[in-house]
Amino acid sequence: MQTSLVLVCLLMSGILITGCIAMSEADQWNQKGVAYYEKGNIQQASICFSRAYQLDTENSETLYNLGTVYVANKDYSNALWAFNRSIYYDLGNSAKAKSSRDALLRQGYK
Repeated sequence: MQTSLVLVCLLMSGILITGCIAMSEADQWNQKGVAYYEKGNIQQASICFSRAYQLDTENSETLYNLGTVYVANKDYSNALWAFNRSIYYDLGNSAKAKSSRDALLRQGYK
């Protein structure tokens, strides 16, 4: 009985650690994307943000950054989607995501 409990605890620890590694990798891709975006390399930024999103689909910062790339590429419907998702998973990006979303809506994009 005690051995089973230890095995379950070890298994759960491994799952939690794996999740943390994936989050950390997603954050690294997001930061790479930010660096590319700041240098004006929208295509590379888009690749990095997309990879970060694949690793963590609920990261509001990544979703906001994807939205900014979509705007830069004039892909306004995907930008609205990304900003809305960022707002939904709000981790401090809600105000800027709402502002960006609302600006697109005022311009008539849906």
